[in-house]
Amino acid sequence: MPQRRSGSTLMFIGALLLGIAIFALVMVVMGARLEKDVSPAPASTQEVERQELAARTQQIADDGGDVADYGEEWTNALGGVWVPWPDGAPEDYTNPPLPDLPAGDTNSALLELSATALGSDLGPVTTSMGVSALTLGAADASQCGDYDLATVAGIANTGVAVENIESARQLLELHAAELEIGTRDSELERIALLSDLLDAQLAAGAPDTRPALVAEPDEGEHVAAAYETVIDQLTFSAMTSDADGKQHVAAFICHLNQYPDAPQIEALPGLSLVGTADAAG
Repeated sequence: MPQRRSGSTLMFIGALLLGIAIFALVMVVMGARLEKDVSPAPASTQEVERQELAARTQQIADDGGDVADYGEEWTNALGGVWVPWPDGAPEDYTNPPLPDLPAGDTNSALLELSATALGSDLGPVTTSMGVSALTLGAADASQCGDYDLATVAGIANTGVAVENIESARQLLELHAAELEIGTRDSELERIALLSDLLDAQLAAGAPDTRPALVAEPDEGEHVAAAYETVIDQLTFSAMTSDADGKQHVAAFICHLNQYPDAPQIEALPGLSLVGTADAAG
């Protein structure tokens, strides 16, 4: 009899322990929180920088009016603003606060975004974004900043860059030829600017790969095609430059976009050239 009671007791204890284990498992499956720290790992320096940029672009997406679409595209390219628990933090936890950004007008927000992005080393996306944001945010040429033509040329001193800048210059010449005499001063000034850039590129050691003739785009698309070629090439070239070089290239592009007939800059210029054969050389 005592042995039978001992066996029954052990069976009861075993069943009790099994029941407790099953209950605990059910609670975990149902989302009950056990004594375990589920806080996100500390962010790296690069992630903090990326998160700050994404918060800035999201602010422009939310409040940017005519440029809100740019903010949305930049935010997506950066991977979005990271929130550990988008549907609400577990009990005893809170989502970390987003970067505290000063309120201001959209132009100021764009200029601040540009300065931060061009000073970043996160890669091609931030360079492209910084170039675009400066052009969009500059209310006039004085807000573009200064640039040194030799510095810009030294960054774009490849055969492909020379070919593209010359192609754009020829497109502007073709456009000038269609204008009435007496209305070409602005166009001739812009052509001279690209001619000076070409001379500086060759002086910086770039091979002379200037094409004799460039293929014409559709009628009325000469200026748009010229701008796309110049901006994509210079932005791509700046992606491997230091922060100072990026700023010079961005300022040059910003000044180029001050002409009244300049098309609106793309959100991420030059990014399509990354990793392509056309960008080699």
